[in-house]
Amino acid sequence: MASEWKRYKFRDLGRIITGKTPPTAQCENYGGRIPFITPTDMVDDRKVIGDTIRTLSDAGLNCVKGSLLPARSVVVSCIGSDMGKVAINACDAVTNQQINSIAVSSAFNTEFVYYSLKGRKDQFQTLARGGSAQPILNKSPFSELTLCAPHIDEQAEIAGYLAVLDQRIASLQVQSEILETIANTIFKSYL
Repeated sequence: MASEWKRYKFRDLGRIITGKTPPTAQCENYGGRIPFITPTDMVDDRKVIGDTIRTLSDAGLNCVKGSLLPARSVVVSCIGSDMGKVAINACDAVTNQQINSIAVSSAFNTEFVYYSLKGRKDQFQTLARGGSAQPILNKSPFSELTLCAPHIDEQAEIAGYLAVLDQRIASLQVQSEILETIANTIFKSYL
């Protein structure tokens, strides 16, 4: 039997964390073991982020320790043209200030939250348009946004179906690229 869906504010889903960048002038803050997620790392089809372009050292983490994300948080880019990208961090990480994240509580399924937010890019962008030249969705309004969710068992079931669909789509994209390469090779052989 399907459970009742309830509306939750993002702040009800877990702890909201806005990223922070350690001072870049201090090179000892970078080049360590801690992934430092920026919107550039959030490629549209990349659901889980494990490795990043830049990393932080322990000294860098010390500068922004309040911004450390536990593994399996949902990260959302909330500024500029990259706004609305959504991913899940594979391991403990730090994000820059262009990202708001939800350290999802055990009462919710992380993948369900990810899929619920993934399709809302246009909504995030619309909410962020304001007086500034650079659209931004700050932590407070981000925290007040809502989503509907059923009981956690049903969330997991829904997320499982969506994950299978994602895998199938990725497989079809690879097959399409292979067929396109074959077609181009055959076409060139007739030239």
